[in-house]
Amino acid sequence: MKKLSIIIIAAALAFSAYAANTDVLKDKANFSKVELFAEDSVFSNPQINAEVVRAYEANPGGYSDKELFPVAICYMTLHQPEKTKAMLEKYISSSPNDAKAIRTYANILAVFGDFENALSNFKKSYALGDKESAKLIALILLQTNRIDGIKEYLPELSEFAKTDLGILNILLSYAYRNQNNRDVELAKTSINAAKTGEMLKSSSIDTFVMALNLYMLEKGVWNSKSLILPARGAMLSGHWGLARSLYSEILEENPDNIDALKGKSIVEFNLGGINEASALLDKILALGDKSAINDAMELFIVSKNQGIFDKYKKNFEGFDFSPKVRLAMLGFAANTDGRADMLFMALGGGEGVKPLLENERILSEIKTVLKKYESDPRSKEFLKKISK
Repeated sequence: MKKLSIIIIAAALAFSAYAANTDVLKDKANFSKVELFAEDSVFSNPQINAEVVRAYEANPGGYSDKELFPVAICYMTLHQPEKTKAMLEKYISSSPNDAKAIRTYANILAVFGDFENALSNFKKSYALGDKESAKLIALILLQTNRIDGIKEYLPELSEFAKTDLGILNILLSYAYRNQNNRDVELAKTSINAAKTGEMLKSSSIDTFVMALNLYMLEKGVWNSKSLILPARGAMLSGHWGLARSLYSEILEENPDNIDALKGKSIVEFNLGGINEASALLDKILALGDKSAINDAMELFIVSKNQGIFDKYKKNFEGFDFSPKVRLAMLGFAANTDGRADMLFMALGGGEGVKPLLENERILSEIKTVLKKYESDPRSKEFLKKISK
């Protein structure tokens, strides 16, 4: 039985529902209506994007320059930056005031390493009212050691920094640019305004690790609520002792902080405390947060401790696991003999199973795992169900 790890990682990006109407790409008559393509999720279906590109390449002369923006973005989603750049240049020549197109073009220039032209175009987009460009201007200024230039964009960056950890990190870097005269007030104000709950859901590993580094530079500006950010950074970078200390500090002030309880449970497990991790999950469940059942399942999968599975078995039965956890469960069933229970929990009802069944690659893997357990009558029934 081949392992599912690669499929699991690759498919994790496929779970965002097609929130916008991807069908607008199927009708070329829409292509000059730029407002229909404002949401990135319009381009979330790779198959439709590929169809758009094929139609264009079959008859490029049938498209005016004003119809090329959606074609350009389809090329971009298919990882063809050269063609994206060429399409955007034609489109912008006909629509020189389209701020989003100019920002997208600047992003492509940055991909090619042309940072000066990228910066110029980001500033052009910003001048046309595109506030998002302030983030990218700040990033280039930081990367090219011109951080003083960020001052002009502080009002917009301060707003973005409330929910975007990457931008908060840039603001703190700006505040600390002068080692002998750090702007502690700017740092405190920015950190106090941060909506850490949103950041925990949307930030990358790199941004958490950078938050940890910035914490180490100026620990005094962090309050107990915001410590959750460097704590996550410490955990993700394997500094388990520091992570435990930070989570403990948060819980000392707020014993019911669920994010800290979850983080500390992971830390305790990695420090060898399976029972301690389980006890923390028990507390989360007692506080009414059923999402901890996902964490309990992950604790079982990584620990392979049957006692953990038995302890939470009643919680697992009928629970609507997240797509991410269901993938891990499928992988466990595929790579471990005699775990039909895990397989059919992963394929159980609820919203969490839908993205798996709608993804062709994952569905193919599900069929493979079902064949492994073909002696179980539930496998035949499920294969019939998905074949319909």
